[in-house]
Amino acid sequence: MHTFRVNLLPWRQRRWVRDTRRWWLWLLFFLGSLLIALAVYRGVLDQQRGAMEETLRTLQQKHLADSAQRREVERLMVALQQWYAQQQAENNTRVLNRGYEQPLTQLVQWVPDGLWLTAITVQDGKVYLTCRSHEYADIVHFSSRFATETALTSARLVQTRQEIMASPKGDVPVLTFHLQANWRVERLSLQDEPHDE
Repeated sequence: MHTFRVNLLPWRQRRWVRDTRRWWLWLLFFLGSLLIALAVYRGVLDQQRGAMEETLRTLQQKHLADSAQRREVERLMVALQQWYAQQQAENNTRVLNRGYEQPLTQLVQWVPDGLWLTAITVQDGKVYLTCRSHEYADIVHFSSRFATETALTSARLVQTRQEIMASPKGDVPVLTFHLQANWRVERLSLQDEPHDE
């Protein structure tokens, strides 16, 4: 005997099941594609973020190196300015000393044998001499020559006093005197000054 199978489901229900299954497959395919796309997009973003962080680190290191180099340049500029100021001060001192050299050489040559200089001070355009002598005549001679044959003006004997000076031969009386005068040393220009090569 032959048996026959008979499907009692209506054809619409079979089509609905088939369509539902197809929509689920499409939905799963769409969600899978979306997840894959999101994963790829996230991977690209992570890669870009890593590249940007690396670029940022490189820029920060370059900034630190540039800052250190700038500080070194500033330090060298300060050192150069200090060196230049020191050179200027030394040049000015050299020029000023050259102006004093000739008058002081003359002054030493005029000192009589019985008179000696104990101190020379130049301050605010004035020269102060402290001298000692055994004879008052040497003081007068030196004072007059000092006032007439130097670049000094308004030379005057400020003070004279007698002191006792100890010596190997015994105590010796000595006259200590102070001379004061205005001294205007002509300053040479720095252009006329020879420079060391």
